[in-house]
Amino acid sequence: MNIVIDKGNTLTKIAVFEDNNLIFHDKQSQVSVEYLEILFKKFSSICFSIVSSVSDVDEQLIRYLKQKTVSLEFNQTTKIPITNKYKTPETLGLAKLKLFSN
Repeated sequence: MNIVIDKGNTLTKIAVFEDNNLIFHDKQSQVSVEYLEILFKKFSSICFSIVSSVSDVDEQLIRYLKQKTVSLEFNQTTKIPITNKYKTPETLGLAKLKLFSN
C-alpha cells in the first residue's frame, strides 16, 4: 500500500492506494503525526510514501513517514516518464524542499 500526501497552499490532500486502486482520500488544512497514526492503524499495510509540497512540511511528519515507510520526495528533480515543458520547473512548488535529506 502507498500513501500520497500533496501539500498545497490551502489544503493538504491525502490518498491511500492499494495496487492501482484508490481506497481512501481526504483533504485537511493541517496534517499531524496523530492523523497519520490513525491512518496507519486503519491501513496497516502502508509501506511506501510520497510527499509533494508547495511550502514547508512539518519535520515531525517527515520523520514519522521515514520511520514507517520507504519515502520519496516529489519535486522538480524527480525522474518521471513524462516531459515537463514548463520553462522554469524549479519554480513549480517549493524549490528548496529538504524533506528526506539525511
